Amino acid sequence: GKGRWLLKTAHLKKVEVPSVDLRQHAVHITGTWDDWKGVHQMQWDADCKCYCFEIKLGDDKEESFQLMLDKDNKQRLYPDKNDANPYSAFNLLGPGDLDSARGKNWTIGKHASDKAEVGARYRVSLSLLEDGNPNKVRWTKIVKESATAEVEPATTTTPSEATQAVAPSTADATAEAPAPAAQLPRYKNVCITGEFNEWKTNVSMQWDEANRCYHHKVKLGYTKMDSFQLLVDGEWLKCIHPDEPDGDFRTGSFVCGPDDDGHEKNWTIGLHPSDKAARGTEYKVRLKLKDDGSPEFVDWARLDKNGNPEPDPISATPVKLPDHKKMSIIGGWHDWKPQEMKWDADRRCYHIPIEIGVEIQESFQFWVDGESKKCLHPDREDGSPFIPYRIVYDSKGHGKNWTIGLHPLERADRGTKFEVRLWLSEDGSARLVDWMRIRPGVVGRKAR
Repeated sequence: GKGRWLLKTAHLKKVEVPSVDLRQHAVHITGTWDDWKGVHQMQWDADCKCYCFEIKLGDDKEESFQLMLDKDNKQRLYPDKNDANPYSAFNLLGPGDLDSARGKNWTIGKHASDKAEVGARYRVSLSLLEDGNPNKVRWTKIVKESATAEVEPATTTTPSEATQAVAPSTADATAEAPAPAAQLPRYKNVCITGEFNEWKTNVSMQWDEANRCYHHKVKLGYTKMDSFQLLVDGEWLKCIHPDEPDGDFRTGSFVCGPDDDGHEKNWTIGLHPSDKAARGTEYKVRLKLKDDGSPEFVDWARLDKNGNPEPDPISATPVKLPDHKKMSIIGGWHDWKPQEMKWDADRRCYHIPIEIGVEIQESFQFWVDGESKKCLHPDREDGSPFIPYRIVYDSKGHGKNWTIGLHPLERADRGTKFEVRLWLSEDGSARLVDWMRIRPGVVGRKAR
């Protein structure tokens, strides 16, 4: 529900997070495969900055383990619950003694994503942070050499790579080299999992070759919102997810994966006003692929009663502008003095970066040719992409500004940078004003 929640701190449990530089210790592993009798040293892998050890499943198709420092029973690393695994949340605790760690193990084979079988081998890894403190415990199934070509995981796309292909660049448009031929998707299938299906992994998305995307319909329930992730081949280790909670394609969220780092990083339908969320409303979720088969973007569109995408409910009516030589922006970050904006012919927009100040919000207007009498402003106070408004061109813009930082999805904070954009239609009319967080390696996406 909406509103504020009262949290009684007396009911909270303090979690002791490990603080120990593992670079000063030898890391060992002990487990059920030899009845907890052996203490085996893990090997350091400089490429992945992690300690590794190989485990073979026995007849029970399960093996549990804990970690130790320097073979010392009083320096155990362990999860905060039994049968912990990389596919669900847990806290890494320790170093602690045997009594503290008793009954709190990691277990391979309990989760369906492990695809456990007798004799299967897994590579357990403990990764480190830059300061040497423990980061994550995870494992991956070791594939037989003869089957490597069949089950090779999709190449992981970094956030910057996934986002840089969103908008065209001038260099790409003028390159003489022919574009690479489109390849078939590299995945056997893509599943969608979320609150709507209780996070089960058996719902496959359909492939649309013409638009090179996977798609699936999602219907909102009682809460009028729904979070989801995408799983390549239905595996949690190949999760396609945003880089932050409640990701949204309209607010600058990265597309990450396929990888196993998607915990609590979901896309959420129903938070943005453009979703027009209502119980029973259906949305078409899409995973668009690049020509090389890697993820390009994830988005969704509200469907009408006939199953067709609805137009954006907050799009403003275009406003005819006079012939002009430049476009200026005025705002509080620059003492309301005009700043000339740059023109991007490919995107057909004026744009400028701004930085959020101490008040955690910034307001602005546009002045055509830098003149206050030629003011472009919303028809109300604090206009934004999150509310309906009209774009107005006149000399009566006092007190009527666009304002960044009033909606939680913007994630505005002191020092956060945004690209403000004024989009023009083909006839030169002002059709849309929006903004997106500026993040390393990100190129602004075309307006929808």
